[in-house]
Amino acid sequence: MPDPESLERITARRAEVDELAVAEHGCRTGLHDAFASLAGGLICFRRLKKARS
Repeated sequence: MPDPESLERITARRAEVDELAVAEHGCRTGLHDAFASLAGGLICFRRLKKARS
């Protein structure tokens, strides 16, 4: 299982990406939120899968 620091870094990075999108486009887009959620889920899944091996 990923350590709490890894999950904290992932969450912080996602927040940074969200802030950049808001700054660039002036608002949040549903598509951006969907891809950000998907990316976060894939990162967590891969780390969990690696931790089990």
